[in-house]
Amino acid sequence: PEVEIARLGPGDFFGETGILEGMARRRASVEAVSPAEVLFMDKNEFTALVSSERSGTLAQDMAARADARQAARMSKLLDVMSLQAQRQRTVAAGEHVFVQGDEADVIFHLLEGNLRQSYTTETGESVSLTQLKPGAYFGYDALISGVHDTTVTAEADSVLALLPMSSLKPAIESSSWLESTITARTNRLAASKSRVGEGAASGKRESQILATLARVAARNGEPVDYETWERLRASAERFAIREGDDVFSQGDKPTHVYLLDQGAVSLHYKTERGAKRILAQLGPGDHFGETAFLDGRATRNTTVTCVAKECALRRVVREDWERALARSKQLDTAVRMAAAHRSRSRLRTIIELAVANGKADTLRLPAGASAFKQGDPASSFYVVKQGRVQMSYSTPDGSSVLTKTYGPGDTFGASGVLSTGGVSGGVRRNTATACDDDTTLYVIPHRHLLLLMREDVNAQSSFTNLQSQRKLLSRSRSEMIDKVHLRDEEAFMMNKQSVAAPTEAFEED
Repeated sequence: PEVEIARLGPGDFFGETGILEGMARRRASVEAVSPAEVLFMDKNEFTALVSSERSGTLAQDMAARADARQAARMSKLLDVMSLQAQRQRTVAAGEHVFVQGDEADVIFHLLEGNLRQSYTTETGESVSLTQLKPGAYFGYDALISGVHDTTVTAEADSVLALLPMSSLKPAIESSSWLESTITARTNRLAASKSRVGEGAASGKRESQILATLARVAARNGEPVDYETWERLRASAERFAIREGDDVFSQGDKPTHVYLLDQGAVSLHYKTERGAKRILAQLGPGDHFGETAFLDGRATRNTTVTCVAKECALRRVVREDWERALARSKQLDTAVRMAAAHRSRSRLRTIIELAVANGKADTLRLPAGASAFKQGDPASSFYVVKQGRVQMSYSTPDGSSVLTKTYGPGDTFGASGVLSTGGVSGGVRRNTATACDDDTTLYVIPHRHLLLLMREDVNAQSSFTNLQSQRKLLSRSRSEMIDKVHLRDEEAFMMNKQSVAAPTEAFEED
């Protein structure tokens, strides 16, 4: 039977959705119910117009209007089922509706509250995709793959209606328009995730061994030690697993380091309260499992699961791994740099969740403003969301020495968090100054960070690993010039001869 989707009047436009989404055929019929005069534009002319630089944001604006209209029309068909829904669910602020990787068997209708939909990239970064307001339907993964490929979190206490697949399927199968519309909306979400993934690609390279080896070699002015790495790979035991199989589980004893040749794996874990969280999804060229050795842990703190049809891996026993790192200082440094990068990404994701839960704040600074100054009480930990922060140290004679510049994703401000147990007592060794206007920082008090680490084993592991790797990497640099990242070596050496700055001033605050 035909279903009326909407009635249009003077000033309305229609037919653009099929062109914007690249459809081969129309999903709906349009007929006049009274005499009408309609203006139309050829498909090629329309495409040229919206893609022209002179059109400004026309394409985005039309896509947004079409999406809103499409959602409203689809809601008319789903609202009846929502009213008949036998199940409702209340979600407290900060609680997950579902987590990326969870089984999908219902579509959700947001009745009250606000939700945030996010996606965990291959580097473990949680990137916000969209805000969901009352009236929104979401969770279409239940129709497509049966597995949620995003995470939805309540930003305020929210009420949801749950539409089980068993009641939805007959309605969807009887409406080709509804089925194709849901598929189109799912595809748009997938495109957003793809753009997020492309943006994270450069970050992913920072955690892969070969790319990091090259960076270490370039910094030290020496050839890349490919031989040690390739010899280690060649000696590793090869094995394969299928989708759904675990490489290892949270709580297992660590025995190997793993190299992923083919496929994709998901790193996930459960908090002390039983909440499931996705840390990262890794692909070919990535490695994992080494941080348990670097941290000296007796058990694994994550579960690693194959999420491709098949995963081809290699495993290196701990003794062979540590011998290779002992033989090659370059490889050892590269592994620690990669571990620090991943820990930073994972810790940032965990703190972003703390922000959503109201346990952390957002601080915006204009260029030249300070987050804290040398000598201030050390009481908070920071993550750079946007902009840059310059660290500096004032010498006894009043001169200022630049020590480190932090950019998006970097963390700083850990001084005192462990030594004082989160209680104010430590002091800042450096001054943190915003380099750019609208520099944005996440700020979490040390006491809240300690509570977070008690509840979340991966927050604790990521934090301690990041701090220990920073110290080891700083000590491995032979010249002070490498520590403070000064551009003018000659000027720094003159300053170094006249002022004996304490070594701890150059440790990353």
